[in-house]
Amino acid sequence: MKRLIIFLAAVMCLNLASAQVGVGQWRDYLSYGHVHRVEVSASKVYAAARMGIMCYDRESQMLTRMNKTTGLSDAGIATIAYNEAKDYLVVAYTNSNIDLVHDDVVYNISDIRRSDIPGDKSVYHVKFRGQYAYLACGFGLVVIDLSRKEIKETYYLGEHGSFAPVYDVAFDEVHIYAATAEGVLKADASSNFLNIVDNWSLSGSVLDGRHVTMLEMSNGYVAAAAATYDPMVQELYMGSRMDDLSKIDAGDVMSIRLGDKLLASYANQVKAYWPTGGIAYILASFAYGDMQPMDAVLDKSGHIWVGHDWGGLIEFDQNDSKYQNVYSIQGPATDDVYRITPYRSRIFVAPGGKKATNESLYHFANVYTFEKDRWQQLNRDGYRDGLFDVVDVAVDPKDSTHQLAVAWGSAILELRNNQIVAIYDENNTQGLTAYIDGSFRSLRVGAVAFDEEGNAWVTNSRAANGLLEYTREGEWKALNTQAVITNPDMEIDRVLCDSINGYKWVIGRANRIFVFDGKGGSSFVDPNQGSKLETHSVNCIVQDHDGEIWFGTDKGIKVIYDGYKAMSNGGAGERAPVNCSNILFSEDGVDEYLMAYENVTNIAVDGANRKWVGTANNGLYLISENGQEQLRHFTAANSSLFSDKIVALAIQPRTGEVLVGTDKGLQSFRSTATYASYYNDPDVHAFPNPVRPDYEGMVAIKGFSRNALVHITDVAGHVVYSCTADGGQAVWNLRTLSGEKVSSGVYYVLGSDINGQMRVATKILVVR
Repeated sequence: MKRLIIFLAAVMCLNLASAQVGVGQWRDYLSYGHVHRVEVSASKVYAAARMGIMCYDRESQMLTRMNKTTGLSDAGIATIAYNEAKDYLVVAYTNSNIDLVHDDVVYNISDIRRSDIPGDKSVYHVKFRGQYAYLACGFGLVVIDLSRKEIKETYYLGEHGSFAPVYDVAFDEVHIYAATAEGVLKADASSNFLNIVDNWSLSGSVLDGRHVTMLEMSNGYVAAAAATYDPMVQELYMGSRMDDLSKIDAGDVMSIRLGDKLLASYANQVKAYWPTGGIAYILASFAYGDMQPMDAVLDKSGHIWVGHDWGGLIEFDQNDSKYQNVYSIQGPATDDVYRITPYRSRIFVAPGGKKATNESLYHFANVYTFEKDRWQQLNRDGYRDGLFDVVDVAVDPKDSTHQLAVAWGSAILELRNNQIVAIYDENNTQGLTAYIDGSFRSLRVGAVAFDEEGNAWVTNSRAANGLLEYTREGEWKALNTQAVITNPDMEIDRVLCDSINGYKWVIGRANRIFVFDGKGGSSFVDPNQGSKLETHSVNCIVQDHDGEIWFGTDKGIKVIYDGYKAMSNGGAGERAPVNCSNILFSEDGVDEYLMAYENVTNIAVDGANRKWVGTANNGLYLISENGQEQLRHFTAANSSLFSDKIVALAIQPRTGEVLVGTDKGLQSFRSTATYASYYNDPDVHAFPNPVRPDYEGMVAIKGFSRNALVHITDVAGHVVYSCTADGGQAVWNLRTLSGEKVSSGVYYVLGSDINGQMRVATKILVVR
């Protein structure tokens, strides 16, 4: 497969991001701080982060990004390698997919990913010889012909030609060498029978019988790293020949690169060794802190490029070992996403999480905030350690500078302007109870939401007071939930504040929905009551613009149309007379229940009241307002979606961007719909405007009242196009109602107001 890669400039991306994301386009919100592999060409430096690649052009001094939204075939970078002779960048992904990038065109080779080879298919290192790229893989060696862009051969080097991992590969003038768990194997590089394992033999070095993880050969010298019994320590060897290797150092070696000098990246420093022995220099710090290098490369001009564990790409001058520059693209600190909370023009990301068994992941407590095209982290200054796994964030509707965040197992955090201002736990908050089992303590706060009055509601699992209220006045009130949550082991981790009835709908990883009126009344809803399709777990819950309650289960979607009955049986913890309806639709004359075969993890409602649905393993759906029609289905195979596993989903109300959190990071898709108010916005505007001759996309016009009728006319008043806004946004394909492209000129946009009167909303200049 061949595709064009679009290099996005970091400065352009940051300054124009909100305005420049067109309808129907994807956008990434990836972290580029953790750089684990660096490659250098004559004019560019490539830095591989976990999910994308930074590219620094030394002539233009521009920093650009490469990822799946810009044209790469996949997400999750295992390693990269650059071939100077052919000017190819080889990108190997964690799922064993391979891209060859040449002249801004991407050629995909998916054979390894699609193969039925059992076990480890990882690509550990890539080296070159002539027109061939040699991939050291978890099952053997794979040879790619760069000229033909195809796999040429595969060598299995285990006993009797079985699968066995090759961790690295290297060449001298005569031999090819493979680093394995049994030592370094060698063979005649010119042999036509390298696929026969008997033509390979141990190299006869001190590494025979050792687990060799890295191997380098250059300028008549050899360097290798071999594992020890201590998983944190590797021994470093160097010599003029394989049979002349001697140990020169030991430590937590992350990478080795051999050129004029041997550069070895350790966990806290880069050491440069002379080929004949001895240390030339050590890089132990840079402008922003200590060194935590993952890789380091020395280029021909004497510059050292270091891939840092959190600092991005760092440039040093070899002549004086001094730090020169840090290169990094704005993004969140990590690619971890658990929940997303959009509020007005901001996005809050909770990057914590928990295991399926509800155990903590122990991600340091943080909240990533995106505002005005910049990411910020949580300021933890002055507060204790031991805070982990922020799993939810809520914004106070009465004061948007005020938020509450819940840290699973740890505490409740009160925030103002990205600063922790208070921490609440069982030691200082009456009614808040931790789960205790012997010496184990865990505060099971799993979700938080504000109601329209500005009161916050927090879930607290495995406690008598399973729901707590934090009032606008700053008081904590505990609600005893034992009448309805009768199972003390029940985990609850989502809360929805009903904007119509004032109820609090609470779910966990079980087949129950709990309802509270906030005044002591409670009930539970059986998801299978009134349903034709029996489900076993409720995963997510949302209220649409009509007040209906939609929830996702292990077998599709169900809807509660009569949620107002939740307390009709008395509100004393009994089952509510509420029906959970399946949506029945017809496909090819066959009646089906909506998404009956999907494990639905998330639902979000856009400005047109359509539902965006995330699944556990089948990507992202867009369905109509009533669920009767599937409008879109995005998967990793047919779109820029990073992964088919959707872990979080939300709608940015002002732009209509669908924020998609996957297990491979955060991204967004610009939808046709935005949220709308009762009246037209006085600032109705179109993007792009003016429309340039080379533009082929859609023009988005936002700021209308919900589902307004929109007419577009020429200067003579003739209607050339009409449509209904999706929520508060209309889109125009720059064509007439008959399908012809419009000519150059000024076009007037008219939108209906609340009384049905058409008024001029804005103008669009089209240049052909």
